[in-house]
Order: sequence, then structure tokens, then C-alpha cells
Amino acid sequence: MQSKAFTQYQLTENPVLTPKEQRQLARQKRLAEQHEIDLLLKAQTQNLIDRQRFVLEADYLQGHQGQRISVNSGLNFVWIDSTKAILQVGNTTSLGYNGVGGITVEGSISRYELATKENKGMTSYHIQFSVNGTLGYYSVYLWIRENGQAEARITGIQAGSLTYIGEIVPLEKSKVFKAHSY
Repeated sequence: MQSKAFTQYQLTENPVLTPKEQRQLARQKRLAEQHEIDLLLKAQTQNLIDRQRFVLEADYLQGHQGQRISVNSGLNFVWIDSTKAILQVGNTTSLGYNGVGGITVEGSISRYELATKENKGMTSYHIQFSVNGTLGYYSVYLWIRENGQAEARITGIQAGSLTYIGEIVPLEKSKVFKAHSY
């Protein structure tokens, strides 16, 4: 890999670059920009997890047998605000218990545990907690990658599970619609 000084020399002292050198220079620039973006995402993700104030906006829901469907991220989410949580499933085509074709569970968080894992220079976060709401008791297992991509598996007292797949965003920037909860 070429040094920054050599790259600067190429730009200032030798303005005529071969096509191959131009491609290499463009690739170096793209890699440097991507590295900066990755560092910013990692810092943002770490901050959200430390504050315990974020929303996993789901792009997909997956059943316990592996079937996956694309969903509206504004209606399907796991909302965490330090001691409170909201788990919501909804769709735009029908009405449900919550008014948006699904169910909304709102409750308090208990037994919150966070584990950080490093693997090949990548950080991942594993969060486990319970939600005690009016509609039941649920266990939540969150896996969050350093770039904000996340999965949350929800289990209740009945057999089966539901997995939310998407990304985490700050509560302040979230565009979710919380429906009626009981």
C-alpha cells in the first residue's frame, strides 16, 4: 500500500497518472472514506448502547421456523429507553389489537445484561433483558454489530419466537409509530 506522502507527491509533482494509478488512487480514497464512516458508526452504536436509549427498526420479521418477511420499519420495532421497553408488530393492510394490524407490548425492563465481544477486529454487543407488560412476560435477546445492524429475538411464555432484523437508531431520530397498548 502506498504512503500518504507518496500519494501527495503523485498529485502535486506528477499530475499525469496512468489509468491504473488513477484507479489505485480512487480505491485508496474510497477505502479511507469508508474507514472514517465505519469509525463514526462504531462510536454512535457504542453511545446508543451505553445510554440504553435506542430503537431497533425492523426491516424483516422472522418466525421460529426461519420464514422471513419484509415489514414496515415504522410499525415493527423494539424500543428501549433505559427502564422501559416497547415491542410492536404491525402492518398497513389490516387492523389488530393495537390498531395497526398487530400487537403492542409496553412494559418495564428487568434483568438487563450487556456483553461485548471482539472477533477479528469487529465488536458486537449481546444484550439480554426481560419485559414485564400487561400482555405478558417476554425475554429479549439483542445482537448488535458495531455498524448498527441488529437482531432481536423475542420469546414469551408460549412456544415459539419472533426475530426482528434491522438497525438501531437513536430515539430522537426514530420514525416509528407507537400504536395502542394494553
